[in-house]
Amino acid sequence: MKISKIFAGMSAMAIASAMVISASANTLTVANPSAKEWDGFAKYTNAEGKEDNDIVWGGSLTKDSDLSMTINFDWTDKAKEEKFCSFKVGYAANGWNSIFTDEAPEGWTESSKDTDEDGNRLDADGNTCDYAWQNDGWLQVYNTELSSVTVKIPASAVNTIYDNASAEEGFDGIIVQVGNNGLTINSLDFDQDVKWFSEQQAEAAANTESKTESAGESKADDSKAADSSKADDSKSDSSKADSSKAADSSKASTTTTKTTTTTTTTSAAASSAAASDDTNQATGATTGLALAGLALAGAVAVVSKRK
Repeated sequence: MKISKIFAGMSAMAIASAMVISASANTLTVANPSAKEWDGFAKYTNAEGKEDNDIVWGGSLTKDSDLSMTINFDWTDKAKEEKFCSFKVGYAANGWNSIFTDEAPEGWTESSKDTDEDGNRLDADGNTCDYAWQNDGWLQVYNTELSSVTVKIPASAVNTIYDNASAEEGFDGIIVQVGNNGLTINSLDFDQDVKWFSEQQAEAAANTESKTESAGESKADDSKAADSSKADDSKSDSSKADSSKAADSSKASTTTTKTTTTTTTTSAAASSAAASDDTNQATGATTGLALAGLALAGAVAVVSKRK
């Protein structure tokens, strides 16, 4: 394994660990807030290098439990002049529809447009209020001395968000949309551990990078093993070829020896036969001469008797 790959893997692990440490806190700090009317409250740079709306990642919520969320914010100059600001807590995957469309958050009263003689906003019951719910799902804050408000998201909404986010290729979370007169949200406090969607994306990217590097290293190791196996096979084939050549050479030597022996035996036999023929011929000649001598002696005897 290359040193660069080792450090790359350590880097990815360090990033993922840092993400886990960050996500374990109950406070999410808004690093890049937006105070513009009708905009998402938090921004981040996505994987394509573009600015995008960040949300509280639905997959980090705890099912079957209410979620308490405290919004810490600063007033804009316009909001102070108008003596109210507003925001909406919505489903990120459902067109930013308000979680509180049908009823007010626990502890919130319904708003009215009435004010008392001092200009303080009154709720639907005619009482002065610091903040109130509107029946269109928006939440308004009237007391300019306040810098934080708390809303409790019911378990039914938490479950819907969690299930949407946890589905295959799913997506959902909690979005806070800035409303009339603007406001700057600095952080969110929760009563359970949550994380930003941007953190979840960074962790997923780190895991993918780590898996890709591991797969690459595995392929490299397999390739080396294959090359080694091929080299061993080549050596084996070479050894077999040498053994075959040796066997062929041995066979040729044996054949030559047999041929030489046969040739030598045949030559000796031929030589012996030739010698035998010569002996027979000599014996025949001698015999013939002897017979001729006897015949001549007999003729001389006959002649001598006639005289």
